[in-house]
Amino acid sequence: MARKTGNFTDKERERLRARLRAHAARYDLSPQKISDQIATKTGFEAALDGGRKRVERFLKATHKQPEDFIAAVASYLNDVAPEDVEESAIAFARLLAQPHDKNADLSELIGQYRAYVRPMRNAPPPPLPAGVGTVIPIEYLEQPRPDFEIAYAIIALTPIDKSNALLVADAVTNVAIDPKIDSFPENPVAISNAGVLVPFGFSGFLMATQSIMETRLYRLTKVADDPLTLRGHLTLNSVEATVNRRRDLQVFDPDYEVEMVKVAGIGDG
Repeated sequence: MARKTGNFTDKERERLRARLRAHAARYDLSPQKISDQIATKTGFEAALDGGRKRVERFLKATHKQPEDFIAAVASYLNDVAPEDVEESAIAFARLLAQPHDKNADLSELIGQYRAYVRPMRNAPPPPLPAGVGTVIPIEYLEQPRPDFEIAYAIIALTPIDKSNALLVADAVTNVAIDPKIDSFPENPVAISNAGVLVPFGFSGFLMATQSIMETRLYRLTKVADDPLTLRGHLTLNSVEATVNRRRDLQVFDPDYEVEMVKVAGIGDG
């Protein structure tokens, strides 16, 4: 956890500068955008007063910034770009990789997505009782599926240099998965590096992400090209998910069906 006060050495400042440059380059973030996100994430109000210039000067190493600003930068980076996430993503990808996965082309997946969910189908009813004729109870009929209308998360996929996998950053905007929420905030909080997407099988993808309170596992396949759309299942691992899980679902069953719709390339949104 970043320090709120204290003296940062020149070496620590340079390390933070390198991390902030890398994060800005990965997501094509302007100094103004970074300043806004620092203010939102850390509550560092001084970032609102000439924050863009402060960020520019820090990135260019033209002025020595005060300790409170450096502490805010450290807190912001530890939230949105933890140092060990990319290394963990590479290790996870290596653990699951099969020989044919090295040739999988993930380039078309790079970009920003909006993720929507819908409830899983109900468990099938028991077999029809003996003697039932042409009149079939309604619970035995196939019910129409709802559209993917519950807005869930904003997700970005970017390449990883040392692995045929994609780094996943996300912001879950509907934590409670309220079915009444069908849109995304105009100015969402900053996305945070949270996991990895890897090829899984000959036509599928496995995506795992983590936040402080929850782990999320997505099993996905591509179902459309324009816009590029991934669809599959989402399993949640958290105390709240366990409590709220439908009684007919087991611990490893998916909690929701999920659809990810590509809305922009990195830096276009």
